[in-house]
Amino acid sequence: MPKVTFGKYQGYDLEDVPEEYIQWVIDRNKTQLGEYEAELDRRARIGQSTETMVHKIVSEGFRALSKKFHPDAGGTEKLMHELGASRDFLMDLIKKAGVGK
Repeated sequence: MPKVTFGKYQGYDLEDVPEEYIQWVIDRNKTQLGEYEAELDRRARIGQSTETMVHKIVSEGFRALSKKFHPDAGGTEKLMHELGASRDFLMDLIKKAGVGK
């Protein structure tokens, strides 16, 4: 008979562990497995993206928002400063993440 290798029933024969605990372990592991699979999927999608396309998305978003937030369009210098700082932050993240490499 297999023994439990972790938790409060560590060392017990599996047949001696309460059914509720076994079901809890199964449910918990299914949840964690789903989270791990989602992380692997996210990493695969990042690997498929190209640095050029990510830069283009950030740049296009910056241009669209700068037209909206520019002082000549009713925005403020403060908003433009925040927008520029946010763009720089995103570009830094892209570089650190090594997107497309």
